[in-house]
Amino acid sequence: MSQSSIFAQTVWGHWQSLLWTSNAAWTLSELWIFARDLRAVRGQDADRSSRLLILLAIAVSIGTAIWCVDRFPFAKLPDGESGAVRFASGLGLMWIGIALRLCAVVTLGALFRTRVVLQEDHQLVTRGVYARLRNPSYTGVLVTVFGQGLTLGNWLALVICVGGVLAALAWRIHVEEQALRGRFGDAYEAYARRSWALLPPIW
Repeated sequence: MSQSSIFAQTVWGHWQSLLWTSNAAWTLSELWIFARDLRAVRGQDADRSSRLLILLAIAVSIGTAIWCVDRFPFAKLPDGESGAVRFASGLGLMWIGIALRLCAVVTLGALFRTRVVLQEDHQLVTRGVYARLRNPSYTGVLVTVFGQGLTLGNWLALVICVGGVLAALAWRIHVEEQALRGRFGDAYEAYARRSWALLPPIW
């Protein structure tokens, strides 16, 4: 084996280690977020199975995307230098997405739940990452999944990875915003007019 081949394999091994580390960080952050739900709260459950849909969408979309990588070589993205840049960008986006979601959770504090629950003392939070973005935690999820898709090196896998999760998040946003409009009325409408739902400046 040539020295260049050994070097390439070594570099690729390091990239894969970074991907495993990124996925581990994502998993641990989500476990922490879900653990916060163990404390009971008083309020109205308005989830309409949206949490379950998101969990299934992430698992099925990423699983299907990984399955597609080797089975649809026509969709393979270029390797080499551009491939390395794409992979590094994917890892970077994963960490940005994780950080954004955690920032959203910390900003909401006790009001953040993985289910849509209108708590008895619910407040409309419009500060920090919520100032211009109504659902930064969902944006964080989408950015993380997009980064994961980029690391797969297959455009079809990327579309499947992002598309399934985006559809589930769209339903969750619809459910959540209906509940918040019902609770806060005109105040929420005014907030919605000056902010983006998920993807500035698209939506």
